[in-house]
Amino acid sequence: MVHTHTIIGIQYLRGFAALMVLWFHVCAHYHKDFHIGQAGVDIFFIISGFMMWFTTYGSEVTVTSFVLKRLRRLVPLYWIVTLATIIVAHAIPESYSGIRMGTEEMFKSLFFIPYRNLNNPGWPIVLQGWTLNIEMLFYLIFALAVSKRPWQRLLIPTIILTSLVVIRAIFHPSSAYALWTSPMLLELLAGLWIGFAFTSGWLHHSSAGLALIVASVIIFTFCQWYGVPADRLRLIYFGIPALALVTGCLMVERNKDIPKIAALLFLGDASYSIYLWHTLTIVIVDAMERRLGMSDGIMAVPLLVVVLLLASLLGYVLIERPLLAKIPRPRVHH
Repeated sequence: MVHTHTIIGIQYLRGFAALMVLWFHVCAHYHKDFHIGQAGVDIFFIISGFMMWFTTYGSEVTVTSFVLKRLRRLVPLYWIVTLATIIVAHAIPESYSGIRMGTEEMFKSLFFIPYRNLNNPGWPIVLQGWTLNIEMLFYLIFALAVSKRPWQRLLIPTIILTSLVVIRAIFHPSSAYALWTSPMLLELLAGLWIGFAFTSGWLHHSSAGLALIVASVIIFTFCQWYGVPADRLRLIYFGIPALALVTGCLMVERNKDIPKIAALLFLGDASYSIYLWHTLTIVIVDAMERRLGMSDGIMAVPLLVVVLLLASLLGYVLIERPLLAKIPRPRVHH
């Protein structure tokens, strides 16, 4: 049993997943193809499910402390980025054409309520925040079971999440709330079960873990090379290799075969800031290019990636980390 809540491989994967999503959005900005970058979200979901189990395992966690801990971690920065996006949208309205940002949209965005934005159900003002709308539902469901016995912590979310996905398959809901029946809920559930397997001592053998990691990279490469789209069978093309990648890293971690690299751990710590800040930074950089009369695509993709990464890391150092330091941690009894 690992007696720390910091798992090196998971921290590395967080940074890796954030960079995948960042690179995807940069490529989309320049009309380049890197659709496999979307799989960073699938990796995040599986990690999130795993961490909910791992960080509460062996602890007496109350519903209140669990909810407060999740709100402390996710809400303050998300609200800051949302309000910053609204301010930038008023300053550069041409960059947010078609995106509604009235009082209703702001309220729903801030409180993780899905609504239809740019004809996409569930997208808030910070567009990548649709994943947080799903995550918050998962946290609410897990909160129902967090103070119960371990088998109930596993069984209750399994029944509810599976039922939501089955409802989608049967009734095909089309409203914005259909986001709360997304098949990607099963990735969060898979992460929960991987957490159970890890704390039960079932995940070992570094060689098997390395094989899973290699297999996941091969599948991701295949999906990118042959242009497999994210909207068709996403759980198979993105979810399965993401699950293999996370599981493989945990199996290698079990035998302490992952070295500590400070820069990669830092990227993992900053992954939430990277995920939230980079799209707003793209808009600002794009507006600066237009104001300076630069032609489209004057900055190469790798260069823009570096700019966005540095801006996001500054956001982590100057905003997220000091903010979290000022908010007290809810107490958890062991």
